[in-house]
Amino acid sequence: MEHVGDKRPVRSAFIDLKAGTSRALRKRRCIGQQWIWLSGINLDRGERLILAGNHRFSQPLEVYGQRWEVEHLFQCLKGCGFHLEETRLTRYFQIKKMALLALAFCWAHKTAEWKHQSVKPLKTKKHERLEQSLFHYVMDYLTKR
Repeated sequence: MEHVGDKRPVRSAFIDLKAGTSRALRKRRCIGQQWIWLSGINLDRGERLILAGNHRFSQPLEVYGQRWEVEHLFQCLKGCGFHLEETRLTRYFQIKKMALLALAFCWAHKTAEWKHQSVKPLKTKKHERLEQSLFHYVMDYLTKR
């Protein structure tokens, strides 16, 4: 069993990371009463992203990226044109509506990628993000009257 002895702030384990580099700690750390695995990345713009999980992943930042995609999907389905809450998904058979919304989202996203690459590329801002999310880009186009 691992012992509690390191009382340093979590951020101190990643303070020496250079911009664009990452590190996954080799041992679990106890935070409160919970043993967790920590990983961190020093983003190019000087911010530090620290990830905590109950499993050790060989590529924790890739796993986080996948989770973030799911979060983004639900954000878009709830408030960016699909209005998920208005479907009143309360019964099992209504889950088909959710699947249909997910398919519509995927189609919209692929259309946005195509439009961005082939028709009219979005500008990249100073912080290296696109001026608009791909989802909003295509929804503005599709809902234009």
